[in-house]
Amino acid sequence: MHNRLNHITCLAVLICLILAVPGSTWGAFTGTIDVRVADDNDDVEEKITGGVVSRTSSDLELTYENESAANNQIVGIRFRNIGIPQGSEITNAYIVFKVDETNSIATSLTFTGENVDDAAGFSGTNSEVSSRLAANPTPRPVDWNSIAAWDTVTQEHQSPDLILIVEDIVNRAGWASGNDMVFFITGTGERSCYARSTNGPLLHIEYTSDIFSTSVADGDDDAEEASTGSMDLGSSDLEMIRESTDQKVGLRFRSVQVTPGAVITNAYIVFTTDETDSESTDLTIHGEDIDDAPVFTSGTNNITNRTTTGQYIEWNSIAAWDTIGEQHSTPDLSPVVQEIVGRAGWSSGNDMVFIISGSGKRVADSYTGGTPAALFIEYSQDPVPYITADPSTFGDSFYEGGNADPVTFTITNSGSLSLTYTISDDVAWLTTSSTGGTLASGASDTVTITYTGSSLAAGTHEATITITDTGGLAPNSPVELGVSL
Repeated sequence: MHNRLNHITCLAVLICLILAVPGSTWGAFTGTIDVRVADDNDDVEEKITGGVVSRTSSDLELTYENESAANNQIVGIRFRNIGIPQGSEITNAYIVFKVDETNSIATSLTFTGENVDDAAGFSGTNSEVSSRLAANPTPRPVDWNSIAAWDTVTQEHQSPDLILIVEDIVNRAGWASGNDMVFFITGTGERSCYARSTNGPLLHIEYTSDIFSTSVADGDDDAEEASTGSMDLGSSDLEMIRESTDQKVGLRFRSVQVTPGAVITNAYIVFTTDETDSESTDLTIHGEDIDDAPVFTSGTNNITNRTTTGQYIEWNSIAAWDTIGEQHSTPDLSPVVQEIVGRAGWSSGNDMVFIISGSGKRVADSYTGGTPAALFIEYSQDPVPYITADPSTFGDSFYEGGNADPVTFTITNSGSLSLTYTISDDVAWLTTSSTGGTLASGASDTVTITYTGSSLAAGTHEATITITDTGGLAPNSPVELGVSL
């Protein structure tokens, strides 16, 4: 009779990353943002006398109307979804105006920002523009004095440098990439430009940041796949995960500016709450294991059919999302991003996909809904190797007196320099098919673990497999795999 109570179970293998590289340098990302006024509630004129606000004019008079001081006004302009990380260094900033009517009277203007984290649209209520300017002005306004004549319709004119205003806003503790920004224009004289349209005011910002960030940029870049495999590319929100049934969500971020082999020190996605939910929710986030991720299509199972990374992150016991418009960040996605940028075919500027599965429900805004998910990546450009071990968990079981089946894991050099490594363990009841090797950037080795547990007594037995960079350059060396039998 078999003793079915005495058996040995091979439990999960855990990977612990030990990160300690004093004095490493952050990767500096240089970005450019061009955003044009988008809607009627994004550019307005308020009469100084009477406070009447207009949101429907086809042009903006800066700031007299009909060249009359009696018709002086305040102009408010809002630019949406400014994808600049908090605390970025602003190196250039200006607004481009396109002439709607010719004017040559003496004109001087003053630009002031709205000193808030995320500027609201203009509602059109009386005195709204002047009230907002008085309540929250940025502390460093910019003057544009003795403006030359605007004497050619459709000619473009560029404001003075607005660096001080933009810095005051993006340095706020509550600023986040993807927030909206408002400028107020006051002064004397008149220059007339097109209002919202393809010719409307355009905000140009150049910046440098230690954090690369980007948002979902098109309706085909966030998608839901139902349990039947049917795809939805046009939803105004993203149910993670339960709609009528559980589904999968895909997010694609274009032109990810991270150099091949960079060491990812932090990475996360920020979602904006679209509906309130508090039910128990656990999510799992994989990447797509590909050099340059393609756009989502309407083809059946277009998310499921993609190959996922071995690395993944669990986002468990997610707190309630109880305020619409509130933002929520994932846990650190560094292992997932590291696996992708460590691929031999990865190039800076490629596209990256994340795939979300799980249980429960949290509802985020989508691209179509107006505030899409945003990806943030912090990284070091130090030329170093980086150890990635995959999978991070595996298991098996066997009866006392027998042996567990062999299992494999893959070691990949996700860094930019060659990796020479050793593999060691601290027990006699397992062996590895390799004790070390050398990997070029992006290369991989597959290692087999063989168990010789037939002599082990029933119970729990612990072991550690250690992968070590012999050159001492990999910032996460050693990587330890904990084995429990």
